[in-house]
Amino acid sequence: MTTFDRLNADESDNTNKELHTGIFDCKRSENELIEPRGKLGVETRDISILHKLSKRYLGDSDLFSIFQEMVEAAIAITRADKGNIQILDSSTGKLKLAAQKGFSLRFLEFFELVDAGKAATCGAAIERMERVVVEDITCSPGLLESEALDVLLDEGVRAIQSTPLVSLSGKLLGVISTYFSQAHFPDERELMLIDILARQAADIIERQQAEEKLRQSEQCPRLRLENILSPDREMANLELAEIIDVQAVQSLMEDFHKLVHMTVGLNDLKGNVLVGVGWQDICTKFHRVHPETCKHCIENDIELSTVTPPGEFKLHKCKNNMWSVATPVMVGGKQVGSILSGQFFFEDELLNYELFRAQARKYGFNEEEYIAALEKVPRLSREAVDTGMAFLMAFANMVSQLSYSNIKLSQLLNERDALVDALRESEERFRWVIENSLDAAYRRNLQTDRYDYMSPVIKQLTGFSAREISEMTTSKTLDRIHPEDRQMVTEKLTRASDSGFGTVEYRFRCKDGKYLWLADHFRVTKDQNRKPSFIGGIVRDITKRKLAEQELVESEKRFRTLAENSPDVITRFDKQNRHMYANPAAAKAYGLSQARIIGKTHGELGMDPVLVNFWEECHQKVFATGEPETMEFKYISPQGKEYYFNTRIVPEFTNGKVCSILAISRDIKDKKEAEARLKDTLDNLEELVKARTAELEKTYKSLEESKRGLAEAQKMANIGSWYWDFLTGEVNWSEEMYRIFGRDPKKLAPSYNEYLSYIHPDDRDYVDNTLREAVSSRFSSVDHRIVLDNGEVRTIHVRFEVIFNEENLPVRARGIVQDITERKKAEEKIKTLVNAVESSNDAIITTSLEGVVTSWNKGAEQVYGYSAEEILGKNISVIEPPGLKGEIGQLIEKIKNNDKVQYYETLQLKKDGTPINVSVSLSQIFNSSGDFVAVSAISRDITERKKAEKILAKIEETRKKEIHHRIKNNLQVISSLLDLQAEKFFDNEVLEAFRESQDRVFSMSLIHEELYKGEGTDTLDFSAYLQKLAENLFQTYSLRSKNLNLLMDLEENAFFNMDIAVPLGIIVNELVSNSLKHAFTEEEKGEIRIKLCREEKNNEIQESCFSLTISDNGKGIPENLEFERLDSLGLQLVSTLVDQLDGKIEIKRDQGTEFRITFNLIEKFDVL
Repeated sequence: MTTFDRLNADESDNTNKELHTGIFDCKRSENELIEPRGKLGVETRDISILHKLSKRYLGDSDLFSIFQEMVEAAIAITRADKGNIQILDSSTGKLKLAAQKGFSLRFLEFFELVDAGKAATCGAAIERMERVVVEDITCSPGLLESEALDVLLDEGVRAIQSTPLVSLSGKLLGVISTYFSQAHFPDERELMLIDILARQAADIIERQQAEEKLRQSEQCPRLRLENILSPDREMANLELAEIIDVQAVQSLMEDFHKLVHMTVGLNDLKGNVLVGVGWQDICTKFHRVHPETCKHCIENDIELSTVTPPGEFKLHKCKNNMWSVATPVMVGGKQVGSILSGQFFFEDELLNYELFRAQARKYGFNEEEYIAALEKVPRLSREAVDTGMAFLMAFANMVSQLSYSNIKLSQLLNERDALVDALRESEERFRWVIENSLDAAYRRNLQTDRYDYMSPVIKQLTGFSAREISEMTTSKTLDRIHPEDRQMVTEKLTRASDSGFGTVEYRFRCKDGKYLWLADHFRVTKDQNRKPSFIGGIVRDITKRKLAEQELVESEKRFRTLAENSPDVITRFDKQNRHMYANPAAAKAYGLSQARIIGKTHGELGMDPVLVNFWEECHQKVFATGEPETMEFKYISPQGKEYYFNTRIVPEFTNGKVCSILAISRDIKDKKEAEARLKDTLDNLEELVKARTAELEKTYKSLEESKRGLAEAQKMANIGSWYWDFLTGEVNWSEEMYRIFGRDPKKLAPSYNEYLSYIHPDDRDYVDNTLREAVSSRFSSVDHRIVLDNGEVRTIHVRFEVIFNEENLPVRARGIVQDITERKKAEEKIKTLVNAVESSNDAIITTSLEGVVTSWNKGAEQVYGYSAEEILGKNISVIEPPGLKGEIGQLIEKIKNNDKVQYYETLQLKKDGTPINVSVSLSQIFNSSGDFVAVSAISRDITERKKAEKILAKIEETRKKEIHHRIKNNLQVISSLLDLQAEKFFDNEVLEAFRESQDRVFSMSLIHEELYKGEGTDTLDFSAYLQKLAENLFQTYSLRSKNLNLLMDLEENAFFNMDIAVPLGIIVNELVSNSLKHAFTEEEKGEIRIKLCREEKNNEIQESCFSLTISDNGKGIPENLEFERLDSLGLQLVSTLVDQLDGKIEIKRDQGTEFRITFNLIEKFDVL
């Protein structure tokens, strides 16, 4: 046989990866089931096609109908798009189009007649008598630069296979071809089946031709004879020797010569003498011997044999000067020879001896012998010549008719015998095929109500022998058909009496009592009175096909239900990157209907070229490697909605080759944003902790471990925590840990070996190895299963940290445990792909434009408590609480106006009246005409999430309070330590220094105390803080003088953060305590004033300019004393802290001392 040439992105989320992996594992498993079923279905279909055609050949003489079914069978078997059959005309050597499917008029006109060897696969197949396959016509040397190539390309053809039709006798009858719209090479199974079809087709054609010849030969032989006796057909190639019995005619002519003494010869048109009687010596010894005279004789014969009408004779004197006469022998209006008489003289003429002597001398004859021979030449009367020629003309007419008729009759009989033998051989071949087929052929005589033929294979199918089946009446046969199928079979048999044929599938009870699915293709034969006389057909076992079809339908239904109702975007693509399938979620993202997406590439749908290239690179990689790919990208829909998709692309295989790809895209925009927010929060928190650590590092080393504990507290909020001391073996569990493991809280925390006993046996070695390896990596996490005491299996996520000592040796470990059983179960549910909508925890609802509920899934029943039967047909407003009546109607109106309603959070009612928090997304539903006809709503119960958010907020508030409380306590410890240390000294200056340090510590402690007491934890009501700080200082120094007054003018709602409040508090502490100590004598009256006011405010950036004024009417600071050069540690600290605030300080010495400090800050307000 002659054959022509033939983004990988990182996984961003483990959960998403597991979800996709589960989906594709399930899909792969389903494909593993579908593929063998598909192959079985294909095999069954193809065998069914071939046997159906075999049945047609047995009972149908409509050659065109058979040819058309051959073409359709070839297209189905080779999975082609078009096909045709061309029959070879043996007389012209051309291929003539006999049947076709799928071609345009131009193609049919161009290929109506094709010469063998022409630049086309059909011509090449005929010339070589072998199959020709062109995998891609654009790469075929035999078609390049030919007009046939242009015609094929215009027709949408890219690949062709042409198989010659050769019968078992080796006769070449035509060619059958199939055409493909894409580059393609049929597999071995397809080529084997097309060979079987081609052989069947060739044998049927040969049989039909043989039957046609037999039909013509079986017409009345007498009509053939009449045609011969009154010939009007072409006889140009007929030889006279084939018409007559030469020996019989020779004997007859010899008797004729004896009576009339005339020389007689019977010649064909080539001058050959077939019969000769009475030849004279002058002819045989002289004229026929010499070349010149012999030439005269031949010219005389030719002259006599031409231009003589039938039934007449021609008299002629030859160049040898002797008379001859001839009459033609005619067959079918054509002359095939002549009857001649010659070498005579008329008795009434005188011989010119001198002329003959001159001839003898001229040609070198012996003159005397020549004259002697001349004397022997007969002298005939003219009447004798006329009479003799009348006889010969009658004889010529008899030869023309009888001889030819006998010969042709013999030939016809021989031809008929050959055709009968060929027909018998063909019938034997078909009987062999039928009796060796896996299908059972039968014929039932409707007059006797018995089968007169049944294939032996019926015993393999039903357990009944052909004889047992043949004895069954119609009634008994129907009794063995399944009761549910019996009426249908009866009805189809009845209809077949009128239509003449039928097909029915039913269950038949076999001999062992089991039911078998059978497909019965039958035809009814009628007698001359149009009354049904026979019914015959082929029965096939289709039990496996029926079971496979049922399983395939159920599997396809499950997958389609999942895909059509999945919130993820699910699409399939061919090798040209065209959409083969897009689910409703994809249509929503594209902003187009599913019908408009199918068949289009991303580029044709208007996607950004950069993103199109990204997609196509991933597509090509999957097609090339057969391995799945994952990618992430941002996408903005035509409606302006932003998505961040995580997409998994997997290959789909057919016959071991990637034929298409499946892509599942999940929008992870919310997750990405949450991750970014969490990262920012953690980064800010880390920076804040570092800043506080830097400030207090020298003073609060003892608090270092506490800060680490605080960081852990954030991670372990609402999660079980544990602690393990490697040195002592001590293990501590939180209450949540006991709950997760189902362990009695009265028991001690388990040892490591006891902990391993909780781990599922299949996970134990893996977890043990992971925990041991984590000792060197410091941080680690692992997911595994645990088995509780009651046998329940749960899944947990463990995250822990190993702590090392100064010698870099592990000394203890601490970590958290989270119960992720429910999350794992949810993931498992997704993997099973069982009815995504019905198993969804979200309520998925469809309403009319008036709000009437038309669909209600299981998730809706769970969320709202209404069953589908209770809610369908009612208005959706039944789930609205009294205070929100009409809200859903308003949302529907927004949808009607093409506004978006996504993740709308509101309050709705359950059936029992319980209010629930829900997040609602609405979308439009269009009918096939593109009309907006309904509204789809997806509602999620977020009540627990709202509760969790409140709990987390409470935890966060508690955590921050705890931080401030611990800092305040530690500052009090420091103050106490300073107090104890001061007891060791008696120097007043040293004691004063200790006291000043205690005041500074107190000012900071008071800040944390205020933050701990308040509801807000980030900002401080600085005015209230100043009130307490000043009053405390006055109480502290009141022992010296009771004549001092404190006047305060403080701005309300002045909320400062820690970075501002701490340095300002120390400044106030220093300046007020300095006034109390130095500005007044013990008996002198005076006053100290503190004023805090907001000078300017910028609402756009919430920045304000504040001034803090601390003054007294004491003795003041001398004019010649510069503030920058003061030796006082307190005032130097004030100067440093003002610089830290990026503020300014001014001193006035009029009537005492006044310090005015100005600074800018961005305000934060706590909600009280």
